[in-house]
Amino acid sequence: VRNGCEQRVDIRFGSLESVPESEFDFILANIIRSTITELFPSMIEKLNKHGTFLLSGLLADDRDLMMGVLNEHDCTLLSIDQENEWISVAARKT
Repeated sequence: VRNGCEQRVDIRFGSLESVPESEFDFILANIIRSTITELFPSMIEKLNKHGTFLLSGLLADDRDLMMGVLNEHDCTLLSIDQENEWISVAARKT
């Protein structure tokens, strides 16, 4: 609302089952690695072709495992940002 984007952005809270739509441009997940890896196949099905993920709530030690998940699902790494022991991963569905 502060940025004047309320008509362009639809934020959803809840499980993936509570979101029947698909073809999202962007999915943000700020949850622990084990939950991200468990939900990743379902999340990728919801994302449109060339859609973008931003995954956070990850520890630096999770980096290699997350790279494996992205490779397994043919995703392109866009960036990894780190602050102290926490990382976020941006990737694109290919």
